[in-house]
Amino acid sequence: MVTQQPLAAPTVSLCRKLDVGCSNPVSTRIVDSAAGATFSVDAAFSGYLQVTADGYVSSLYFFNPPVDRDLTTAMIPIATQATYATLMSAIGLSPSGDRGTVVLEAWDCAGKPAAGVSFSSSNVDAQTKIYYLAGGLPSVSATATDSWGYGGMGNIPAGAVIVNAHLASPSATLSTVSIIVRPMSITFTEIVPYAS
Repeated sequence: MVTQQPLAAPTVSLCRKLDVGCSNPVSTRIVDSAAGATFSVDAAFSGYLQVTADGYVSSLYFFNPPVDRDLTTAMIPIATQATYATLMSAIGLSPSGDRGTVVLEAWDCAGKPAAGVSFSSSNVDAQTKIYYLAGGLPSVSATATDSWGYGGMGNIPAGAVIVNAHLASPSATLSTVSIIVRPMSITFTEIVPYAS
């Protein structure tokens, strides 16, 4: 089941990008209301939020680009083990103990969801499936984002992952972003075009 309801008492940690395991978080909050968690960071902060809660797979939200102004962070996807397995099944996969899933949201220069964007990564192997949202559902037969701008990679090996975003017409590389994928976790980031 997919819902946009706030999660009861998740732990949210702010982590530097080079702190792969978030072993030394900048700050940690236990969220006890729908208001969410607020963090203060230095200019050009490069890092991520780690969200954990009992009964849920952990989620990582990578800031892209680095923080250079006050932000209102989008909702971070988080799933129960059962929901995670269902989502994986929808793209023809079973969760793997040494792999995770990436969720990507492509944006255009005006800050709106971008259609026609495809994703690639040298970290993808034969056990990984690239998917895109099509008609409201994840699809491995779709070749690019639709008007919602969502796609991702299921069962990608855990570790440091480089994601490239491409536009088919006109042909262009839009962006490259580095993220961390953990086993049995969801990593989320936004894809924005290179600054010109």
